[in-house]
Formats: sequence, C-alpha cells, structure tokens
Amino acid sequence: MKTSQNINSQRIIGSMGLLVCCGLLILATPRLVASLYALYPETVLQETNKSFSTEIYGKCINDLNKSLAWQNNSTYLTMLSSFYVKIHNATPATEFDLREDLLRKAHTALTQSLAINPIAPYEWLQLAELDSQLFNSKQAIINSIRMSFYTGRVEPDLTISRIRFSYLYFNDFDDEMKNLFQRQIVIAWNLTPTDLITFLKATEPARDMALIALSNMPEQLELLRKSLNLSIN
Repeated sequence: MKTSQNINSQRIIGSMGLLVCCGLLILATPRLVASLYALYPETVLQETNKSFSTEIYGKCINDLNKSLAWQNNSTYLTMLSSFYVKIHNATPATEFDLREDLLRKAHTALTQSLAINPIAPYEWLQLAELDSQLFNSKQAIINSIRMSFYTGRVEPDLTISRIRFSYLYFNDFDDEMKNLFQRQIVIAWNLTPTDLITFLKATEPARDMALIALSNMPEQLELLRKSLNLSIN
C-alpha cells in the first residue's frame, strides 16, 4: 500500500516538474526566437568601420521587425532606429520626403524603446538629435537633453558629444539646464580634457562657460586657462 502511495506521489511530482519545464520552455521561446532574428542586425552594427548597402540595412530592419513580433525589446527598437538613420544618411538629399519619413520612423522606434527603458542616456541624446533634424520644438529637444543628463551624469564616451550638441541650445536653457551643462564641462575636464580643449578651441563662446564652470576650482581653472592659451598660440 505504501509502495503504491509512493509511486503515485512520485508521478504527481514528476508531472508537476514536467509542467514547470514546459512552462519555462514556453516563456523562453519568444526570447530565443527574437534573439535568433536579431543576430544578423547585431553583426552588421558591430562592423562600425564599414558601410553597407541600403539593401542590407533593409534586411536588418525586416529581421528586427520579426524579432519585435516575438519580443517587444528596447534594444531591438534602438537598433531599428539606428538602421532607419543609416538608410536616411545613405539616401540622396534630393529625396526629401523619403529622408523625412525615415527620420520619423527612427524617431518612433526610439521613442518606443525609451518607453520600455527610460534609463538610457545615449538614446535620449539620439532622440534629441532626431528632434532637431525633424525641426521639432526646442522644448522637446531640451527635454530629451535633460533626460540624457539625468539618466547618465557621468558617461565618458558620451560627455563631449553631449556637450557639443547641447551647447547649440544653451541660450534656450533655463537655470537648471545651464547648471547641468556646466557640470558636464567639469566632468569632461576631469575625464577627457584633451577633447574638451579641442571643443573649446573650435567654439570660442563656450570658453567663458568653461571658465565659469571651473570658477570654484582655482587650480583647475588655472590649468584650463593655460591649456586654452597653449591651444590659441
């Protein structure tokens, strides 16, 4: 009798284990299929020093749309946006309507990506750049720059490019944004001083902002002044 009960218990446990395994497999399948479709686009994006045909970029877009049909993933949406931009850049300037349509698709994909994962400073800056290219409102551009600042204050690979772009809208910043911008100058001075000097050399009005940003750091301020003098001479 006990043996029969033990066998029944083992069967129940085994059945439960099988159900759990099946459930996990069902949950994992969409992610697996999505990642397989994304392999080709990921490989193309990794070849940062190469240019590909618009046909290849189009295939990447098709594959990513298949990935997204299986899994609504922020990374895939960001990649999708990047490929629309790549086709836009490869399209002749005379094809204005097509270029604008590609930018709008890139903007939509990136907006959807940020809705899923808003802690993405690089993507927020990309959105600001797309808003600028689409001649969207300055406030929309500034809001995206603000989110880039908030979500990634210290980003060594992003700092200078973010300073270069956001400087274009400095006169439209409120006091909070001006303070955030000046803090980025301090961060750039600490992380990538050579790049900052190159930027300041090419953008003379920004030099005063940099001097103000370092005004409470006398030693660093003096170093900056010397660096600027060396650059000028």
